[in-house]
Amino acid sequence: MKAVGEQTRGQLCVMEAMYPPGLSVHEHVHVGEDEMFYLLSGQLSVRCDADSWMVTAGGFVFVPRDHPHAFSVIGAEPATALVITGPPRLDEQIARRAEPVPSVALGNVRPDRPL
Repeated sequence: MKAVGEQTRGQLCVMEAMYPPGLSVHEHVHVGEDEMFYLLSGQLSVRCDADSWMVTAGGFVFVPRDHPHAFSVIGAEPATALVITGPPRLDEQIARRAEPVPSVALGNVRPDRPL
C-alpha cells in the first residue's frame, strides 16, 4: 500500500501490485469504484467493455466504475503497476485477504540504509 483511504481523506487508495507471468484476472466489476493502472514494468492486456489495450511500462489505463473489465499479464516477465482506486474500498478488501510479500523490488534501496 502506498496510500490508503484513511490517508487521503477517503478519496482514493494507491497500491503497488506485482502480477506474475501468466496471471489472468477474469471479467469483474467494481461497483461504485473507478480503477486506474499505471504500468511500471512488464506488459498487460486490458479489456473494458468492448475496448482492449496492450499496455507496456509507462502506460496508463482508466477503468470507470460499474464497467466490466479483465486483464492478463503478457510475456514471461511479471508486470508491476501502481493501482489507484477511488473511492477507496479495494485497499480494505486487500488488507483483509492479501499476504504481503518481501520488498525485493526496491532496486538500489538497501534495508540497512534509510531512504
